[in-house]
Amino acid sequence: MSERLKNFANIMTKPRLKKLGVDHQKDIKISPIQILIRGVVALLTASWIGSLAFYLFVIFMRENKLFSYDFFREGLFGMYTFFIASSIFIILMSLLFYGFLIPAKLGLTELRRDQKNTMRWITWFGFLISCVMHSILFSVAAEAQKLNILLWLMAIAITFCMFFCSFVGHNLKKNIQDWLSPVIFVGLTALLPFAYQDVTAEVVAMGLRDFNVGGNKNILIFQDGTKEPIKGKLTLLSPRNAYLKDRSGRLKIIPITDKTTLEIW
Repeated sequence: MSERLKNFANIMTKPRLKKLGVDHQKDIKISPIQILIRGVVALLTASWIGSLAFYLFVIFMRENKLFSYDFFREGLFGMYTFFIASSIFIILMSLLFYGFLIPAKLGLTELRRDQKNTMRWITWFGFLISCVMHSILFSVAAEAQKLNILLWLMAIAITFCMFFCSFVGHNLKKNIQDWLSPVIFVGLTALLPFAYQDVTAEVVAMGLRDFNVGGNKNILIFQDGTKEPIKGKLTLLSPRNAYLKDRSGRLKIIPITDKTTLEIW
């Protein structure tokens, strides 16, 4: 049994897998035009990551047939707080799901260069965690009938992880030369949310529910001068307005003032 386990673990030292590693890299010269192109790509990538929160919320608003000017004008801090929390969640999920790809590439690079793989057991441990996470989340998602959301998150997670993995094993000059990986990363993170806008909107709604500021939470709005509270399902709470839907599904926009009381649950 131990011999079989050892042979199974030694898959990561198979000669045919060496090609997946990075060979020794000679010193390369970088021309000014390459530095300029890479600088432009890096700037565009950073700008895209910074505006990704806007992009996801625009898709969410489009799916819910609304647009909040004050949300983008006065709610930037809250939106970026939401985005940072979501980014941390996605990065952690990426590492738990597919983080084993990073030590796998490091190990295969070491195998190709030095004929050894000291990252083998770390890779298999990460792969085991990935299998456990997949089985648990697939079970939970299937029971909740949310498999489409899980598949969306998995696609985003592997996109992030492959982006990180593309820089592993290469020297600094080679990474400076590489402009294709950031372009693919930007393309996929733009295409996936746009192609599955309904799922994207639901993922954003899940985050809003966690922060108690939307996502079809129940809401009661009490205003001075009115006897009955306004009831509905809260789609989005912006700095100046509450966007909610009544029982018939019609969208209502209720201004929020100093004399407005909200109950959300």
